[in-house]
Amino acid sequence: MTGTTLLELMITLSIAAILMSIAVPSFQPSRAPIASLRSPINSAVHCNSHVRKQ
Repeated sequence: MTGTTLLELMITLSIAAILMSIAVPSFQPSRAPIASLRSPINSAVHCNSHVRKQ
């Protein structure tokens, strides 16, 4: 019978988790510019909704 065993699946998932724990922190600085844009975007949306009400 062919297929993967539970042990092989657990090893693969643990290796993937280790690689993700290494890779995820490298994406953290890329969130900072997006976070800095949220305030101007929110104020623009607020102004737009205010204009639509008039």
